[in-house]
Amino acid sequence: MIAAVIVAGGKGLRMGQPLPKQFIDLRNTPILTRTLQVFDRCGIIDKAVVVLPGASTEYYKASILTAANLQGEWAIATGGRRRQDSVMNGLAAIEGDHGVVLIHDGVRPLVTAALIKAVALGAQKWGACIPTLPAIDTLKRVDENGKVIETPLRDMYRMAQTPQGFRLDIIKAAHSKAIEEGLTATDDASLVESIGQTVRVIEGERMNIKITTPEDLAVARAYLSLRSDSISAG
Repeated sequence: MIAAVIVAGGKGLRMGQPLPKQFIDLRNTPILTRTLQVFDRCGIIDKAVVVLPGASTEYYKASILTAANLQGEWAIATGGRRRQDSVMNGLAAIEGDHGVVLIHDGVRPLVTAALIKAVALGAQKWGACIPTLPAIDTLKRVDENGKVIETPLRDMYRMAQTPQGFRLDIIKAAHSKAIEEGLTATDDASLVESIGQTVRVIEGERMNIKITTPEDLAVARAYLSLRSDSISAG
């Protein structure tokens, strides 16, 4: 079994708009709708869960789920205080611990079916697989006063994306340990690393951006416009 958990439980305050960022329009389609459609149509997902802010459930059903014309069955889980809590709630909606799960940010709507399939294959093969990109800027480590204390070699660093894929038994064990020991992490791979599981990386996609600011939204709109123009020209 291949499951998917789409995490869209945040409020998106940095976007500066009344709607949570996952519901903002992206070229006539809500961001979350685009994300769900890519997973729904990629052809490999057996079980799907979307995690939403509790107050958004009815809005989602009326404005997102129905309009998206999804073919698969999508369960709804309620978001928690942190992203980590939201993921745990999404995992709880998946019975058993056989197969793999792909955990993806709902505000990464430009992900491709090819990347989804590659991560799923990697998770099946290695147990834990994430897409990453090389760091292209020089990295600086600074102290609390803004003083540079180190310039690490960027060749040793990668920027993590989603979807992140894991065997269900591994990721559920990692989240359980996090609860027991009070661990906090910004991505699921970090929790998996904390239980001693090796995480393998594959090449991510430059346009698989996470839309968190108005500038990100502008980039996504520009990219989709260019892609549409390219398709039309072709």
